[in-house]
Amino acid sequence: MKLRRLFLLLVLILISFLPPSSSRDERIYVIRCVPATGMRVIEQSYSAEDNGLPTFSEFFATMRPGRPKEVIGVYADNLFALDVVQQPEDNCAFVDESEKTATQFSLADKYGVTGLLAHNYKSGKLFYRLEPGQMIYLIYGDRRVETYQIDHFHLYRALDPENPYTKFIDLDQPDVVIENKAVFETIYFESGVLVFQTCIEIDGIESWGRFFAVAKPIS
Repeated sequence: MKLRRLFLLLVLILISFLPPSSSRDERIYVIRCVPATGMRVIEQSYSAEDNGLPTFSEFFATMRPGRPKEVIGVYADNLFALDVVQQPEDNCAFVDESEKTATQFSLADKYGVTGLLAHNYKSGKLFYRLEPGQMIYLIYGDRRVETYQIDHFHLYRALDPENPYTKFIDLDQPDVVIENKAVFETIYFESGVLVFQTCIEIDGIESWGRFFAVAKPIS
């Protein structure tokens, strides 16, 4: 799995040297409300100490009670401790701009999936550092904790980033063109999983592609 991720990273870096195909001034959201969040492929050193990462117990103690079924915090060992906010009603494209924050994807919840969104220039840059086997802890409003483990990843390139109905290419199968609806269904129709989503930015194109890390619950 690690070799596969290294290969995909190499592909993205190589593509970043190609001439840009378009420019953009605003984020574009695709049909089925897969929010755009922007992500540059940049390798930077990072450690929990650099970010002042608290222990899980310390982070848990800061959580204020909320609605029982809503996620209020997410913790990844040695990587991040993020508050989780909810999307406004009828706005499944909303992504919070705050630091150290993720946004729960309301549309994913309708399919039994916990989706967490973040912009690449905020907490989303940490999603790309998730590794297979990484333990994830979700904290709910009733202070219940659920444990997940990162299982696999999906990376897609948008063929027409300016088009909200763009088709995609799965970077694992670069010869196959995928409808945007199929991307949503691939990611968000697997009930019970946890999905981290951000975007891939290349050549200044904020929505060049999409990055998904999928975690499965630990019994």
